Amino acid sequence: DWTWSVDRSFDGGLNLSQAALTPLSTTSSGMFQLALRANSMIGGVLYTFRLSSDDAFAFIEVLAANPPSSGILDVTPESGFALTTEFSLLTSRWTSDAWPLHYRYEVRDSDTNEPMKVLKSATLETSLSGAILAADDQALIGVVATDSLGATGSATKTIAVFEDDGVSDAESSTIAADAISTAFVFYD
Repeated sequence: DWTWSVDRSFDGGLNLSQAALTPLSTTSSGMFQLALRANSMIGGVLYTFRLSSDDAFAFIEVLAANPPSSGILDVTPESGFALTTEFSLLTSRWTSDAWPLHYRYEVRDSDTNEPMKVLKSATLETSLSGAILAADDQALIGVVATDSLGATGSATKTIAVFEDDGVSDAESSTIAADAISTAFVFYD
């Protein structure tokens, strides 16, 4: 009989019986793999997995990757007017164990921090220019960094986006139509 286990001297909180996607023991003498659920290990923790039988054993140490962290988001300008001010977003200072990072820029609900509108998704670009936003006295802008293993980290910045009282409804409609026509490609 062969059995997988994790070193209990420091297991990083891993419950192997709950995390395993494959059986933890077998009577077979062939290949015997161990697969774990995503996000079952803690980033930065060194795990020692042991495969043992009555008369032999082998072990492997695995250092779990950390998710992206320490990133910041800069938005310029920090205040502007709805539908007329073009905002530029720049993210930097990310650390990761699994490059490259893909970025998703979004507007978030300032109360729940939940995404409300995606400005740009799945890009390798660390900047986004020309973002046109709706009026919100305290707009929460976010970036989510996703590494090559699927782990994520995020950063946010609060800015002010005011209604422009000097812009008529007709001008607002023209500005919105122009923004839509530059954001999308239309075919006849």
